[in-house]
Amino acid sequence: MKTKLSAFLFILFCANLCLILGQESQNSDESRPWQWYRDIKSYRIAHSSSANNLKLVREAASFEFKSGKIDIIEPVRGRYHAAVFEGQGVIRLDPPSRIEKDQLKKFTGEEKLEEEFERVVLRFTDDTAEELMTALGIESPSDAKGTQESAHCRESRDRIMKQHFRNIDSRVFSDIVSEEKGYFFADIASKTKGKFVFEVDPDSREEVSLKQFKRTYGEFIDLWCSFHLADQYEGDQPVHDKPVDIIDIPSFELDLTLEKNGNIQASVILDCVALDKSVTAIPFTISRLVEVEDVRDDQGRPCFFVHETARDRAGEPPLKQKELVVVLPVPIQKNEKRMLFFTYRSNKLLKEVGYEKQYSFRDTTSWYPSYGYLKRSASKMTYRIPPDLTLVSVGRKTKEWEEAGKKCSTWEQNIPVAFVCFNFGDLRHYRVSQKGLPPVDIYAGGFQIDDTRRHNVGADVFNSLNYFQQLFSPYPFPSIIATEIPWSHGQGFPGFLHLGNFSFRDEIYSGINEAFKGHEVSHQWWGHIVGWETYHDQWLSEGFAEYSGALYAQMVLADKKKKLLMKMVEDWKDDILNRGSRAFVRYGLPKLPKRFTMGSESGPIWL
Repeated sequence: MKTKLSAFLFILFCANLCLILGQESQNSDESRPWQWYRDIKSYRIAHSSSANNLKLVREAASFEFKSGKIDIIEPVRGRYHAAVFEGQGVIRLDPPSRIEKDQLKKFTGEEKLEEEFERVVLRFTDDTAEELMTALGIESPSDAKGTQESAHCRESRDRIMKQHFRNIDSRVFSDIVSEEKGYFFADIASKTKGKFVFEVDPDSREEVSLKQFKRTYGEFIDLWCSFHLADQYEGDQPVHDKPVDIIDIPSFELDLTLEKNGNIQASVILDCVALDKSVTAIPFTISRLVEVEDVRDDQGRPCFFVHETARDRAGEPPLKQKELVVVLPVPIQKNEKRMLFFTYRSNKLLKEVGYEKQYSFRDTTSWYPSYGYLKRSASKMTYRIPPDLTLVSVGRKTKEWEEAGKKCSTWEQNIPVAFVCFNFGDLRHYRVSQKGLPPVDIYAGGFQIDDTRRHNVGADVFNSLNYFQQLFSPYPFPSIIATEIPWSHGQGFPGFLHLGNFSFRDEIYSGINEAFKGHEVSHQWWGHIVGWETYHDQWLSEGFAEYSGALYAQMVLADKKKKLLMKMVEDWKDDILNRGSRAFVRYGLPKLPKRFTMGSESGPIWL
């Protein structure tokens, strides 16, 4: 840690020097990434032409522009990147596999899509503009200029940012600055199905997708179907997956200061290794609730980054886009390792629950920068908190001290994992242990929780951990921490659990309480040992965890509740069939409205 912190101080010195020496060159250099990004967002129309009976094919989708007008947006860095069609047209899509046909039918009523549209906004880094202009007889100089802004491009971009926090400009920008090709995005205004999106993204696990950005009880997307590129199939089965990751992060270090009001200030050092090619732009994941202040490489050079805000969200608070796109001043070459330094802050990530001296965590998986889908890293985390509070974290505590009026601790997670998290507040400690088994440490608030209730939770965590070791495999971590959070849900991290406060305070929900704790404990196997690749097999984690929780509840309550497992299975069936959550009534809770299960129908299950 000392070496990297010293490097970080050196970076700060270099940063100030760069600001002094580099300001004039930044203002005069026309090829700066910030200018390319600004030009992408200008959406100036370079060419406009009538269009009749034009066809455009992208993977499983074909677009027929029957009659209307096409506007081509001016190129940036010699690359065309957007077009708009208005008029009469139709999109046809035939998914390549039986399972995707069934998925499409669930949302649209048909196994194949054939839908008329009145407008399509196209974003791309492939040859779409060249194909369209050739068909229209338009010359396509790479330096064509326009003056009038396309209002439809602007509306499409702003709407998708507000609804789904996706910034398509930054995705296009990433390819342009990296000189990559192949991306295609169609925002379709259809006649009967509203607005939906067709996308081909070579950087995605499943490159082709058809979806609708639609808010349904906290969900923001209906994924109508998703599959691989056509050349990856034999019949209706994919035969190989190409690698999509451009970097690996074997380890990272984090230094986080937390205040009593929930505000945070953080610095993170990522060890980045380029995999199969040189890398110029990297799409990191970071919370929509944080404000990134600075990104630099290990020579102190500033990195241009895009992390825009979705504004005017109908009275809701402004939030950032999902991805943090970072452009490196010097590309990372294949197999080269380079450290990147991030600083950020937030006053939205944690919310104080006043009288309990606890904090609700509004984003538990992307509160620090990461890369890729469920990529695993080792980590070292230093936390600085008010001296009268307690913090516990994923990993093993290796150091504790006081500094500048803060209680400080360092936690190390040497086994690479996909997520790390923490909890802090006025937490009381209770331990359950038995020789030969991993100890269980319980941390819960003092409000209405005594040692008896802490012991009961600890006993369930301990017993379910031992039970699942016998059923599945040895527990992979040296210990487990279970902490109370001021919510009604739970979440299982590697060797670390967030448990809703009802599991500490309410003994009346017999059965559902034991199943809930067993579910979260079982994520140590279903989620952290056995993961998933795409949404197709994400059910492995939640499905097996749910069943494991029911198995544990049946085992521990066998004398009191006969056939508990089968009753739970019946409840799950009711939920899948959208009958409302009967399970809540059965266990003494109020029945949830049917709208809570809308949009949650069973999806395709792959084995």
